[in-house]
Amino acid sequence: MIFVGAGLTAGRDFDYLYSTSAAVIQPCYFHHAPKMPDSQRVNWSKHLSLAALAAYWLLLFVATHVPPLNLIPPLPSDKLLHTVAFAVLSFLFALAWSVRRPFGWRQFLAVLAILAIYAAFDETTQPLMRRVADRLDWVADVVGALVGLTVFCGAKAIWRRMSTFGVE
Repeated sequence: MIFVGAGLTAGRDFDYLYSTSAAVIQPCYFHHAPKMPDSQRVNWSKHLSLAALAAYWLLLFVATHVPPLNLIPPLPSDKLLHTVAFAVLSFLFALAWSVRRPFGWRQFLAVLAILAIYAAFDETTQPLMRRVADRLDWVADVVGALVGLTVFCGAKAIWRRMSTFGVE
């Protein structure tokens, strides 16, 4: 039978195992590696949020610029798809920004402006791929960006309030 414990010895962290074979308790110490300075640590949230944003944005660009295949019957309105797609894009954009720098109203408006310009670019380049450009699609994209940013700010406020009360 093996027991696992943790403790401090002379100011150093140790994990130790107790072996009870042959009715003798023998401690076996495993020293933790020294902690890296904060400047050398890799902040995975920065990399992961940027990778998620880049992958999703690329997927969205390809999906909106592939010539229509007409495999499924056309939807009566694709505005909900535009709204959801840009809500996710704006949420990921705000997340990637916020893990690097503070995210306030100026950043909210900057992300909204960037995505409104991108949505206009997206709609104006779709006819090059035999797709139809629609001003209402652009409106749905901007509404989706607003929804995603609002959800992000709400989630951020809830997270901050929970962490203030010690819930994580």
